[in-house]
Amino acid sequence: MTPTYTPGPSPTVTASPLPPTATLTFTPTATSTPGLAQVLSVGLPRLQLYQSPNGPVIGQIRSGQVLTLLYGKQDSAGLIWVEVMDSEGRVGWIPEIYLNSITATPSN
Repeated sequence: MTPTYTPGPSPTVTASPLPPTATLTFTPTATSTPGLAQVLSVGLPRLQLYQSPNGPVIGQIRSGQVLTLLYGKQDSAGLIWVEVMDSEGRVGWIPEIYLNSITATPSN
């Protein structure tokens, strides 16, 4: 009898699993919304809307007018100014002491 070489099992290639795929998860965050404030009755002089605290005047504001409180707040010479938008869409600044908040104010 003559020995015969019989090859062993054939090598097989197995695919390794792909690395895990990253999944983006969006977590909702609270976004503050602008509040509303009403202009207090101030009499004379007329209340004005300023481009910046103590800056150029960009419009007149009426007593009782409702303004949207925006996110800017600044101390200028001991007077707190807040950024507002009027019903005409003008964005400017007004001293906070002339406003009465009628909805929750935004937080930074």
